[in-house]
Amino acid sequence: MTLFNHLRMNSKIVALVLLTNLATLTLSAGAFVVLEYRQAETDLANELRAVAQTIANSSTAALSFRDHRTAQENLDSLRGDARVVGAAVYDREGSIAATFRHGVEVDRPRELQTGDTYGEDTLFVVEEIVLDGEVLGHIVVQANMDQLRERLWRYAVIAGLVLVVSLGVGAVLSRKLAAILIRPITLLTEAARQVTEQASYEVCLPKAGNDEVGELTECFNGMLVTIRDRDRQLNDHREHLEDKVRQRTGDLEIARAKAEESARLKSEFLANMSHEIRTPLNGMMGMTALALETSLPPETRDYLETANTSAESLLALINDILDFSKIDAGKLVMEWIPCPLPELMERLVKTFALAARTKGLELRCNLDPGLPPAVIVDPTRLQQVLSNLINNALKFTASGSVSLTVEQRGIDAGQARIRFSVTDTGIGIREEHQARIFDSFTQADGSTTRKFGGTGLGLSIASNLVALMGGSLQLESEPGSGSTFHFELPLRLAEAPPLSPLSALGAAIGVEQTRRLRVLVAEDNLVKQRLASRLLEKMGHEPVIAENGQQALDALWHPACPGFDLILMDSQMPEVDGFEAACRIRAKERETGGHLPIIGLTAHALKGDRERCLEAGMDDYLPKPVDPRLLAEKLAAVALRTKHLTPA
Repeated sequence: MTLFNHLRMNSKIVALVLLTNLATLTLSAGAFVVLEYRQAETDLANELRAVAQTIANSSTAALSFRDHRTAQENLDSLRGDARVVGAAVYDREGSIAATFRHGVEVDRPRELQTGDTYGEDTLFVVEEIVLDGEVLGHIVVQANMDQLRERLWRYAVIAGLVLVVSLGVGAVLSRKLAAILIRPITLLTEAARQVTEQASYEVCLPKAGNDEVGELTECFNGMLVTIRDRDRQLNDHREHLEDKVRQRTGDLEIARAKAEESARLKSEFLANMSHEIRTPLNGMMGMTALALETSLPPETRDYLETANTSAESLLALINDILDFSKIDAGKLVMEWIPCPLPELMERLVKTFALAARTKGLELRCNLDPGLPPAVIVDPTRLQQVLSNLINNALKFTASGSVSLTVEQRGIDAGQARIRFSVTDTGIGIREEHQARIFDSFTQADGSTTRKFGGTGLGLSIASNLVALMGGSLQLESEPGSGSTFHFELPLRLAEAPPLSPLSALGAAIGVEQTRRLRVLVAEDNLVKQRLASRLLEKMGHEPVIAENGQQALDALWHPACPGFDLILMDSQMPEVDGFEAACRIRAKERETGGHLPIIGLTAHALKGDRERCLEAGMDDYLPKPVDPRLLAEKLAAVALRTKHLTPA
């Protein structure tokens, strides 16, 4: 059956036909031969009985008178019959009265009973010799079966020939029949293979008739038509979809371009707004600071100190708004640099010492002795978060203490987990307000009669900054028992952070003033020009003002210019900004040699201001509002490095 399953369909049909014919003809031939043999035996027996009956009738007188010679003569009449090999006449006592044989001994039947008896190769026919109802004896005729077997073999040969011829004719007819039956199936197979291998559904088969194969062919054609229709629909839909995708892609490209343009304009607006807001504020704070350094009546000094405090509060508010805008626009990026963590925390707490003493509060700084000496962090943003938390703690605490606690929670693979906590003994926050305390523009007390001011941006900004640094700002508070704000940051370990060349040199000399510098101040704002000039003059230096980058270049390269020791370069100016001016100066120096120190002045409002200053070729930068102490350090560093200086 396994071999049969692997045959092709036409071979299977031929095999089935031949096997059927073989089985049918074999059974038929076998039955025919057997029947013919049985009939031949019956005919032979009947013929011999007739002969024996004739001899028996002729031998009654011979047996009655014991005339053996006459009985022998009667038997001799059988010598001419080739079928008879022997015969004998027996009297009533069973003795032989007459006999003859053809070269063989006549066998006596086991019993002298009327009838036919078959031996291995012979047939015995026994008949009674009767006279007037009296049995006088018996006659036995023995026939040879060889002729009968020869006849049987002839029948068998004829049947075999008929079988062979029939099988041959059947094979020829079955092959032709198989070809007729298999052709539609073969066409179906070839069509299915073409569909499978070539994905061609344009095939159409002719109708094979009204039988099952014809019905299968029609179903196959119908299936191909359905597939072709589906493919056409899919192609139409795909083309339509591609058109729609192209259209949507175009719309998205336009929307993306608009969004990028909007983001660019927003960034420019944010930078310009920061610059424009800080410019008058810096001037106001700077002039106020200068005025406070002079001899003033107590009342006037009180007015100016109040104005300076208000300006600082306004600057903090502006910084919050700008930071919130940067976070909302996704433009605030952390500046990861090496930072001495313990020193940073101690300096931070010292800035709030006066405010704590004024309110009669104890301000603590609890530093884990196991803190790493330096980590990679954004010190400005870390101080901003902690300053906000400490300032809020001082604001909402009437008595008791405020504590900053910094702990190391573990070190793994060069990274420390540092936990920062600010705890106060203030009023606390009710549980229903804790869930929304970090939302923008939200305060625990939002009524118009609230005791404490604020915009509600501080904690939202702090929470977002902590998230950008890899942590999560959490709150634990109970009304009347104070609050604890805490977060944990994964910070990479670092070596002690190096200072910038100018800052390091300035810190090393501590101005002491050793040289008088000629400083070119590139600044477009009149108030800031006056402020910078006054600060430089008070530090013993000579300022020269340029209202934009182009004037700075003209002044620097003017043939009659006696030269400058330093440029303070504002980043945003008309005509030529500070970045472009610095690039041109460095390009000129590559041709002529020399190096003029340039310190950039930037509002530090957007990502990349510091990087842009350094990439443009500036040696250092100062964030606005300018810290006079930091400016003095950098000027002292330049003074120490300058070789050709104007005498003081």
